[in-house]
Amino acid sequence: MNVKSISDIPGWMFYPIKMWAVKDNFNFNFLVGMGMILLVLSFIAVWILVKRIGHPDERTSEIYLKAMSNALVVILVCEIIFPSTYLVNQFKLYKYGFAMIASAVYLFIRYRKEMR
Repeated sequence: MNVKSISDIPGWMFYPIKMWAVKDNFNFNFLVGMGMILLVLSFIAVWILVKRIGHPDERTSEIYLKAMSNALVVILVCEIIFPSTYLVNQFKLYKYGFAMIASAVYLFIRYRKEMR
């Protein structure tokens, strides 16, 4: 794949993954399966940390807002980096999984600070 403009860079970066995924059904299913596992585990981690931090009030609302703004930033960065021409739904799994991981990391750091 040749890069002719800046908009071709995400496609060029992820072209090997596309070729690997379309080579065999197992590879494609592995890509989707790992994305689902990442997404489910990250949602579980966020849910557990939200339950441990407590019910929404003045203190926790700020924490939740900052965690979700971190997730939004990760979603926007992934929207720029991931290609929009092939394997779109599969990369959405990873995009939202990475966003929830970023949110879970922030929630974990805040939880550790408040419990000390």
